[in-house]
Amino acid sequence: MTPSTKLKLKKLSISLLLLSAVVFGSLQFSSANSAVQRGEFMVVNKSSYTFAHLYLSPSNRRAWGRDQLGRRIVRPGESFTLRGIPCGLYDIRLVDEDGDSCIVTEIAMCRNHTHWEVTNDRLLSCEGFQ
Repeated sequence: MTPSTKLKLKKLSISLLLLSAVVFGSLQFSSANSAVQRGEFMVVNKSSYTFAHLYLSPSNRRAWGRDQLGRRIVRPGESFTLRGIPCGLYDIRLVDEDGDSCIVTEIAMCRNHTHWEVTNDRLLSCEGFQ
């Protein structure tokens, strides 16, 4: 075998090794992401307030996500279902039509906790919610 052929084989082996590492790493990342359990979570408005905004934050973070309601509002007696939520503990910030907000912490969202009822008592316990 010539030195040139040996060098080509060595480069080919290194390339295959790097390609294997990339493919294996992608599979690991993909399976880790697919292992995250996601579910639906229904917010049931049993209060006398109309909600204009609903924000979520994982309880271990300090940043609110986007407004989950978008252009919708949730009137008394109505509900709103969040879809594709990764299981975990969440803080929820509800904002009514007047801009009053209430933050409720550590709401479990997962297979065994599929809905949350918002009541006047719950909202009135929030400082400043009138």
